[in-house]
Amino acid sequence: MALALLMKIVAGANVIMNDHYSNIQKLQKIITNEVLGSNFSLRKLEEINRHMGVLIDSLNHWLFYDNKQRYYYDLKCFLIWLKKQK
Repeated sequence: MALALLMKIVAGANVIMNDHYSNIQKLQKIITNEVLGSNFSLRKLEEINRHMGVLIDSLNHWLFYDNKQRYYYDLKCFLIWLKKQK
């Protein structure tokens, strides 16, 4: 599954700015493939969008402060949460 693959990709990598943008692009692709292809209500899609916005702000914050452990933690938590939304 795409979510598990992304979690494996980012779990051991050093986060640099290019990796960060790549991670966000992968998240967008996962949302497009996994979420938007499902029959979610507009309300659920709005909730996913809000969570994604918070995640991106959080990832930017932890990247700025070079806290890779928290960066990965927040990314992993979002992916787990997203997977449960199906």
